[in-house]
Amino acid sequence: MKVFIILSLIIKVVCPAVHMHHVFVYGTLKKGQPNHSIINNRTIGQAEFLAHARTVERYPLVIATKNNYPFLLNVPGTGQRVHGELYSVDQKMLDFLDEFEECPELYQRTKVRLEVQDGDGDVENTLKPEAFLYSRNKYEPEWLQKPTYENYDTNVRDHRSYHNSRMLVSGATLVHMYLCCTKTLQASVCFLRHRPHPAPPAGPWCAGITQGILQTHPGSPASSGLRSRARRGRADLYQAH
Repeated sequence: MKVFIILSLIIKVVCPAVHMHHVFVYGTLKKGQPNHSIINNRTIGQAEFLAHARTVERYPLVIATKNNYPFLLNVPGTGQRVHGELYSVDQKMLDFLDEFEECPELYQRTKVRLEVQDGDGDVENTLKPEAFLYSRNKYEPEWLQKPTYENYDTNVRDHRSYHNSRMLVSGATLVHMYLCCTKTLQASVCFLRHRPHPAPPAGPWCAGITQGILQTHPGSPASSGLRSRARRGRADLYQAH
């Protein structure tokens, strides 16, 4: 049974389906972290957990800003080998993650080599796939002086309390600045875009709305109300500033 699991892992990591992409997550999208429900949301796209992994190279993973966000700085060779999770995602999920991470304006999606940690003995060490990683090329200079971490966990006291301005509560997104929505076949999925005016976020459509909005299904009263309010909010927002 154990041999079968190892062989299955090798096939998924080394020979994925053509339409799937490898993504390495190291922060709040991991299991047990505040935003993990996003990558598990089948209405957004497909995502399958493959393995725990860590970067082959060292990177500075720091905690910064007043919201205590984890940032992986694109400075290979410094910091620590970062632990995280390897996922196989379809194009829809990858596109959504680009929106969620504000790529390429805030984060940049680059390739990183990984060492798979699940497995047995030499098997895990021979698996060194490449995966997409969201890191920062632009950052405050003082961030390079901050402590670096090899494994982020918002529940660890030393990592400080993660203030989630995208606060996901019972499927709702509490909007702080801009509400962005993307329509899938099953649902209208909305999330926060954290960007200062006057640069409006890119995306299907975004609006400045200060309410919690539940993820709603097409055709429901809440869904149609959300779309109309977002369009009005966008026009009012850009005229008011």
